[in-house]
Amino acid sequence: MTREDVLAMKAKHPDANRHQLAALLGCSEQTVQRRLEGNNVRGGKHECATKIVLTGCMVEQWAAEAGLYLYDRRIWHKDPCWANSRWHSTSYKAVDEFEHVYVFWQPGIVEYDRARLADSEWSEWGSRAVWKIRSVRRNDRHEAEFPEELARRVIRLYSPEGGTVLDCFVGSGTTTAVAKALGRQWIGIDASPCCVKNAKLRTDAIVL
Repeated sequence: MTREDVLAMKAKHPDANRHQLAALLGCSEQTVQRRLEGNNVRGGKHECATKIVLTGCMVEQWAAEAGLYLYDRRIWHKDPCWANSRWHSTSYKAVDEFEHVYVFWQPGIVEYDRARLADSEWSEWGSRAVWKIRSVRRNDRHEAEFPEELARRVIRLYSPEGGTVLDCFVGSGTTTAVAKALGRQWIGIDASPCCVKNAKLRTDAIVL
């Protein structure tokens, strides 16, 4: 799929978004975006690959400037790409099957509450750096939706009962729905009014 292919289809359908163009071209929406923006991060056949940039150090710097310290990190080990998608890498570069969860704390004394988890939970995942959790099988609500189990572990491990959980990119409302189910207060923010509405509906549907 070349940039010229995408531009030609866009000329035929000027009002089509990248998802609609992808359907017309028989490719992924990521391919459409990469061809239009010249951001061929996977290094396909028709464009020079851009360099890989590790963002962890950038996130740590931004947090430090805001007065937060990097306390820990976890790795969410997801499914292989082919388990949830038919799109694979077209180069020698690997398709990521994991994501980092960075934990930042305000400087000061930290009090630990070992009672937040059962002994079996501490040994199974609370004290382990790699969490193997299946990704969302169908992203009907949001293209970047993550599993409830991931939110459940983070909330249970790092927040007390009755504490407040803030999600600045609430998306489909996974965080706020799980927070409510776990007896936490919650705040959800998103730039998309549609996401805010859907997240609120999902969270309000949780009956305690």
